[in-house]
Amino acid sequence: MISILITHYNRPNALKACIQNIRSINWPIPFEIVVSDDGSTDDSFQKIKDFLDTVPQEITKIHLERFEDNKGVYPVRNYALDIATQPIIAFQDADDFWHLDKLKTQYQYFADDDELYLVCSKVGCY
Repeated sequence: MISILITHYNRPNALKACIQNIRSINWPIPFEIVVSDDGSTDDSFQKIKDFLDTVPQEITKIHLERFEDNKGVYPVRNYALDIATQPIIAFQDADDFWHLDKLKTQYQYFADDDELYLVCSKVGCY
């Protein structure tokens, strides 16, 4: 199914809202969410850890990873790619929200075409 990879740096409130948004999307429910803290210098990691302790994980597994030093988005995403377990990867930024049908729409393209490797979507700023 789907692994969603989220990187963040010093944005605990935005990340909480992002995770709540992902958990409310329509089918397909992601198998896992990999949250990577890119060396936040505030108390983000502990806030997110405490928040995730309150989030039921019976359907979607949520992994929280932490880098001691700020590496930048690409090394952190590459690490998350290495530990993701699912064949379809969706990248999400901690301060972004998805349309509730985003994964459903994009997943259908993969289901319809075995040779498809990438699906993109239009971005809207509100």
